Amino acid sequence: MGTWDGEKFSKIKKIFPLEFEKRGNDIINYKTPCGESFFECSLRAINAFIKITKESKEDIVIISHAGINRCILCTLLKIDLKNMFSIPQDYGCINIIEKKEDEFLIKQINFLPKG
Repeated sequence: MGTWDGEKFSKIKKIFPLEFEKRGNDIINYKTPCGESFFECSLRAINAFIKITKESKEDIVIISHAGINRCILCTLLKIDLKNMFSIPQDYGCINIIEKKEDEFLIKQINFLPKG
């Protein structure tokens, strides 16, 4: 989110109304000041994900935020990034992805352990 990182959307909308509107009109390609677009984020996330899964022979855990998770899941599920917010990602959720040879199987999305 660049310079917007950590700010409430209500404050961003008030201080940067035109930029906020541009982002709303093209959320996938809009690049926040000193940040990256969701498209760029998606490329970075999936490249890192593929690299990690190729280099590891054991089970792995990747801890990330919802935006990165959604970018990876969109790619694996072949969902257009413009629909990324249709994938639920509650705080602290677990997504289980299994790799079989060169294929990824989505076993569970947005799992929240009871506790």
